[in-house]
Amino acid sequence: MSMMRHGHALGVKEQLLAGHPITTLEAVAVFGVSNLTAKISELRKDGHAVQSRTITMAEAIRNLNEIAHFSPPETLPVTEIKMTQYWIER
Repeated sequence: MSMMRHGHALGVKEQLLAGHPITTLEAVAVFGVSNLTAKISELRKDGHAVQSRTITMAEAIRNLNEIAHFSPPETLPVTEIKMTQYWIER
């Protein structure tokens, strides 16, 4: 089980190193990583210039829907919910 957990976290790292931004929503849905902030902290400790910005959940869903299908409940105010998007500065 430990190897699988690290494998998923490695996917998040590879996604970021490839220049693709990621949110917690994408980390959970695509890679099964529920604690993205811990992975971001590790990357920063390793010397990577991880940047962040606040986006709406609607934008995060649009990004996620480029690789998977996600439909939030219709009553969820996705334009009001804020999420943090991370990327590695090159």
